[in-house]
Amino acid sequence: MAMVVRVKPEYNGKIAVQSSNSYNGIILSNNLSQETLVQIYNTEDELRDFLYTTYTTVGDSYAPSQIDPSLIHAYASEEITHNPVKTDYPANTVGKHLNETRGKIDGFDSSFIRATTRPSVLFDFANARFMDPRIQSSRTTIGTYVDRNGIIRVAQARKLRYTYHPVTKESLGVIQETRKTNLATYSNTFTHASWTKTRGSIMTSAELAPDATFATKVIEDTTANSSHQIGKGDVPVSANVKYTASIFVKAAERSFVMIQMSNTAIYGGSNPSALVDLGTGSIVSFSNCSKNPTIEAYNNGWYRVALTQVASVSGSSGLNVQLSQNNTPSYTGDGVSGALVFGFQFEEGNFASTYIPTNDVAVLRETDLVIIEGALFAEYFPNVTEGTLLCSAYKGFTNGAYPSYWTFIGPNTTGQNSIRLTNLLADTDMTNAIYVDGVSQSPAGFSVPAGNFFTNIMTWKAGDAKIFNNSNASFDITPSIPKNINAFRIEDVNGIIRQIAFWPKRLDNSVIQLMAKNSTLVGRNPTQMPTNGDLGGCAFLRPETLLRAKSRQEFSVDGTGASVTRNIRRDYDFTFEIVDSSGVTITAQPASSCTAGTDNALTFTAPLGKTLTYAITPVYEN
Repeated sequence: MAMVVRVKPEYNGKIAVQSSNSYNGIILSNNLSQETLVQIYNTEDELRDFLYTTYTTVGDSYAPSQIDPSLIHAYASEEITHNPVKTDYPANTVGKHLNETRGKIDGFDSSFIRATTRPSVLFDFANARFMDPRIQSSRTTIGTYVDRNGIIRVAQARKLRYTYHPVTKESLGVIQETRKTNLATYSNTFTHASWTKTRGSIMTSAELAPDATFATKVIEDTTANSSHQIGKGDVPVSANVKYTASIFVKAAERSFVMIQMSNTAIYGGSNPSALVDLGTGSIVSFSNCSKNPTIEAYNNGWYRVALTQVASVSGSSGLNVQLSQNNTPSYTGDGVSGALVFGFQFEEGNFASTYIPTNDVAVLRETDLVIIEGALFAEYFPNVTEGTLLCSAYKGFTNGAYPSYWTFIGPNTTGQNSIRLTNLLADTDMTNAIYVDGVSQSPAGFSVPAGNFFTNIMTWKAGDAKIFNNSNASFDITPSIPKNINAFRIEDVNGIIRQIAFWPKRLDNSVIQLMAKNSTLVGRNPTQMPTNGDLGGCAFLRPETLLRAKSRQEFSVDGTGASVTRNIRRDYDFTFEIVDSSGVTITAQPASSCTAGTDNALTFTAPLGKTLTYAITPVYEN
């Protein structure tokens, strides 16, 4: 079959190709030849998100003389199967996909170890691309994540944020973060007057920013023996509070930059600063920071640099980005050289959270909190007085609370009733714990540095519990088990959850010890169970989940400038969500869950040229 490549309408004529090949600088457009579009599709992986493909059977047929009937049987579907007895493949089969039928099933790898039963609950965030849609984040604001092409995207409120590694493109899992506010206004509007340009200027570059928009370039002027920089210093800070400033930067003609938290009076007379080599992605030197600055690689040569320090007094702070000639910040500029910038963030705390875009006001991103309770809890976890729970995750930073990677929790009568895996206040300390009416049942502690991957398994029944970690640490406790557990939570975690699996029984120690040593519960390695995308892995999918995913409908309404009301009604229960409301004012909308045969008002005002998109998904019961 022949492939036809087209540019998605919303990107037609708006995206520039950035690469070292002959297509560099070309604007993606459907006016380009198919040959050019196909070549871009095949060679520029980061641009595939802006393209779509269709297929045609034209130009891909075979004459009878090209097929040896003793060897090949060609079906109408154009799938080709070969006879395994034959070994003399003719030249005309080269380039075709041959599907060989094997006469036996390969034996399992001798090191294949797994539980004797499949988990009754498996939240495989790292491998599955969707969950039961009833499992949502309680986050009431947008949040950002990295998509499969390494591009920063915006997730709407209550949507789980499946994220990828920005460089390797590995699927990591679901982001879970505590509440954070980007205190810096105009975080990516460097043309605004609040961004001062000192012996330099800015321009829109043809380079793509981490969110696939056009980046901003900081350009030096020709002043001799001076610094060349942009800066923003209007961020309010309070005395004795720790802050982290971060910004994305990329080398252009200048591959060294000095990043500084501004206003020396705020920080005891010396700017927290770091000299960064964007060619190697490293911190060359730093000063007056309360901890080592961090530099994180992103797609297409971008880096995110973060500095942390405590404000000594209240006042206004911000950030300066100073160009450097090699590693010399004071030099004579040439009037054309510079570096690229994107996405400034200034927030309380000792680490940089995921990017929060702002305009004229500071923006709050609410906490990611997953709560399963009520009838849904009874369906997933009918009994937890005995059980085994595996969690694999990337350890997050603490934020002055006790974040829980998972918690079974019940009513507080004379004290807390819970079974949990939680962080302690130190960034390296974690613990498994069981509490009955506020009494700790000998919690077990272990150490995982922030940012590191870990696997933790806890198995329990009355008087007999065991904990294993992938670090080979293990603990025994003899607990009482709390009764009346009625909720499951993931809360206050500044990390990424890969997988959570639950078995409604206490598994053998030998089994959970071996599972803990594996990097993940499921995957494509011989010691792992199949992923949701593999043959046989569909046992992990609830049928109604698949039905809901396939039956989801999206609707787009163009704005006219006037207020519009739509009464949305179906003869079945459904869930409602706003998919995209950029530039649209919504004054009323249906609840997230709607009842059959009921009018649900959606009222909005959108300017001409703006579109409101919403989705309706039927609810299927067991």
